[in-house]
Amino acid sequence: MGGKDYRNMLILKFESQAQMPDMRYLVDIPNTSDPLTILLGAPSLKNQHDLQWKLRYELTPQNGRIMEAAQIYYRLLTNALVRATATTPARECAPYAPTTPQATGKPER
Repeated sequence: MGGKDYRNMLILKFESQAQMPDMRYLVDIPNTSDPLTILLGAPSLKNQHDLQWKLRYELTPQNGRIMEAAQIYYRLLTNALVRATATTPARECAPYAPTTPQATGKPER
């Protein structure tokens, strides 16, 4: 068996993706349409970039089954888009206590 019985392959793969922040996260005007969730955007948000490199070596005999393989993978994520939430304790509300005798259901004296 000589070197002609095997096939060597070196594969380099590169992928790039970009994700833009949603417009509602860019506008710095408070959105108070839902009083439980108030949104305030950050106009300085940038696009998120995801870069991936993969280098693979394969040694394949004539029967087509991969005999040996080695792979190196590297990923770089810049300007990651994350969401942060801040909560404040709810205001305490005093329970409603009726003061008139008719509202309490007690007979008047």
